[in-house]
Formats: sequence, C-alpha cells, structure tokens
Amino acid sequence: MMKKALILSWMITICFAFTFCPWDKKKEDNDFVTIATLTALTGNQGIQFSAYAGTQKLVCGATLRGHDRILGTVPFIPTAHIAESTTFQLHDFRLYVHGITLIRTDDTEIPLSLNQDGRFQSGNIALLDFEDGTGKCQGTPETNSFVSASIPFGNYKGIKFIVGVPEAQNHLDADSQTSPLNVTGMYWSWTSGYKFLKLDFETAETGAAGTSVHIGSGDCTGTGSSSTCVRANRIPVTLTPTGGFDPSTQEIKINIQALLQGINLGADPNGAMCMSGGMMATGCPIIFPNIGLSFTTGNPITPAQSVFTIKSKN
Repeated sequence: MMKKALILSWMITICFAFTFCPWDKKKEDNDFVTIATLTALTGNQGIQFSAYAGTQKLVCGATLRGHDRILGTVPFIPTAHIAESTTFQLHDFRLYVHGITLIRTDDTEIPLSLNQDGRFQSGNIALLDFEDGTGKCQGTPETNSFVSASIPFGNYKGIKFIVGVPEAQNHLDADSQTSPLNVTGMYWSWTSGYKFLKLDFETAETGAAGTSVHIGSGDCTGTGSSSTCVRANRIPVTLTPTGGFDPSTQEIKINIQALLQGINLGADPNGAMCMSGGMMATGCPIIFPNIGLSFTTGNPITPAQSVFTIKSKN
C-alpha cells in the first residue's frame, strides 16, 4: 500500500506538470496506466546484448553451422561456416565490458551508471555470460546478456564501451573481490589479471578436447597489484549505425563467427587456439585484427573490429 501511495503521489506531481491526468479512468485501468506512465517516464533500463554464430543464435547443446541448413548446398558457402567448420559446439562464452557510454546526436557522451546487482555488475563493470551449463557448456545455469542501467531520455547516434577489465582492477586478488570480479574461471593470476573474453568450443576437427580463445592483457610482469602489462589488449568498441541507436528497439550483436573469421580448422585443428598472454597463440595473429587490435602491440588498429554490431531486437 505504501509503495502504491508513493507511486500515485509521484504520478500526481507529474500530471500537474503536464496539465493532464486520467482521473476518469476506471479502477481496473489504474494499474495499466501506472505501469505505462512509469515506463514512459523512466525510459529504457539497460542495454541488451546477444551472441550469435553467423545467423544462428549462440546456444549450448546444439551443433552450429553459422547459417541455415539449406545454405549448405550453395557452392561458395564454406566462407560462411564457423572457422570453416559445420560442427561447432559451445563450451563457454563470457566477457567483461566496462565504460558503457551513449553518444547523443550532437556527439555529447553520456556515461551510464550501472545498477549494482551484486552478481553480474559492480562499479562500471559488467560480466556477460552466455553459457547455461547445458549440453557441453561448462558452468552454471545462470546467464546474463543485459546490462542494467537507467538510460536518460534523448536521441542517440551510437554507443561505445570497452571489452575488458580496467587496469585499476585487473591485478587484484580475485578471491577477495565482489562479484563479478570473483569468478575464478575468468581469472588467470594476480600478475596476468583477468580473461577479458573467453570462448571455449569444440568441432569435429578439434575433437572433444576442443580449443580456446582467451583474450586478456599480455607480457605481464610484477607481483600482485603492482603488476604491469606491455600489451593491454582491451578492446574499444564504438557503434554508430545509420539511423542512430535506440536501446528500446535495438541490441548489440556479438558474432563469434566474425571473431574466428580467417581460421580454417580443416587445415589446422589447433588453428583457433589463442591465449593472448603469448603461449599457445597460434590463432591470435588472425583473431586479433577481427577485434580491432594489433597482436604485436595490443593497441587498436584500422580497420576497426567486426565482431560487434547493432541489430533490431527479435
């Protein structure tokens, strides 16, 4: 009752400001009006991400080809497969993002303040988790593809963010951090820090042992929080689609097919292996340009990344 009274009081104040209020509505309409009004006044409440393998939704427990099955009969379709394979099975896909900022049409940047949920968001860092522990996925049933934050009213031309953990948090003791920075599966060590992006999968070519793409800082030295890394390997993403960006109707697509573009597992079953620390990095020189980074320096390069795009929500 107290909550409803507070909402009604708030509505009355707003209604006076706009010189209109639905006083003549029937009682059964009140809840609907309240919800609709609150939704309109508070705006969108976050940014939706989605994970794909080409045109197929990235899911656990399925064999993915990167395209609809009917396309498999087209002679030139191999370039649309996932690392030239049609037998992709997900084990794990998670990544950290931070510094999410909306770009207004006048180029003003609006940093988002994330809601602190004690699970997937802490400070300005969010963990996106696309594995649910089913099939061959290794993890828990909990997933997260949504960054919760209040979004100010306005028209936006785009969005920007960074894949990775900020330097100030990258060399902390994960065991003493709050979630999501205490997830051991996303952590190497105090010196090397966190895995910014983690993709584990198998195909017929790799066998059941599978292969991995783990991207984090490289060439790290030091002890504990004083550690430093030569190659930062944080991935800056700026998306400014034609027509602008509307968080209420559009989402950010992460395409692991694009991440693995140029890899041919048929020619080399270990060709996708990319541990960005430097060891077991066969696939890194091919994969890094796909995310807009130089594997040699860890700095952004041109052309920009092709893994993240804007699409309409399903």
